[in-house]
Amino acid sequence: MKLTLCRRLMGSVVLTLCTLNAYAGISIDRTRIIIDAAEGSASAELVNNNKELPFLAQSWMENSDHQKITTPLIVTPPIQRIDPGEKESVQINVLPGAKQLPQDRETMFYLNVREIPPKPKHTNTLQMTLQSRIKVFYRPESLKTQIHTKPWQEKLQFTRLSDKKWQVSNPTPYYVILLGLSKDKSIDNNKMLTDFTGLTLAPFGKAEFGTHQSMVSDFYLFYVNDFGGHPMIPFHCQGQQCLAVK
Repeated sequence: MKLTLCRRLMGSVVLTLCTLNAYAGISIDRTRIIIDAAEGSASAELVNNNKELPFLAQSWMENSDHQKITTPLIVTPPIQRIDPGEKESVQINVLPGAKQLPQDRETMFYLNVREIPPKPKHTNTLQMTLQSRIKVFYRPESLKTQIHTKPWQEKLQFTRLSDKKWQVSNPTPYYVILLGLSKDKSIDNNKMLTDFTGLTLAPFGKAEFGTHQSMVSDFYLFYVNDFGGHPMIPFHCQGQQCLAVK
């Protein structure tokens, strides 16, 4: 796709012709990774969505503050070539330094993948590269044994602070990703009560949020599970407190 850029400078017209490479590049085959400490590693597939050109994929880890790290988690290979339409794997390995992480709760990291396109064949070419980032949750061995058939998201507690202001508490040692609260079993944006598109709730943490309208006595919580799915849980309110319907 060719793009012509025009701009006016001091009454004169400067025309710049360039080619915008709108090539589809590298993507990750999932939206989150769970690393069980007992297993010591986890992997994901990188997909080259371009059917004609090879791409390089550069991968690295960040902590929850988006600082690049090489311990206690490390990703290999740090850079690799992926041929057109092909897939390659990256593996996140747990290093001995993970023993210094909290063992009573999950710790969140980020996997970053940046695509590096091939050198353009033409001059005056504008190349756009994409970078993907997904959450990585390190789950200590002690937590794996606590997981039961019922989701821990059922233990969340909602408290009405005012007419349109609420607080949610997470009494569990797991991260919870909230998509929002809805008036019914639909995740339709027009029926959402909350004013956020996603809320990351840390273990044993609390967060405040607002709503578009006064909350009803019953609502549905939509969240993201370990597999990237969007299940829902019904909640019922009594007074200022709202708990999951058993």
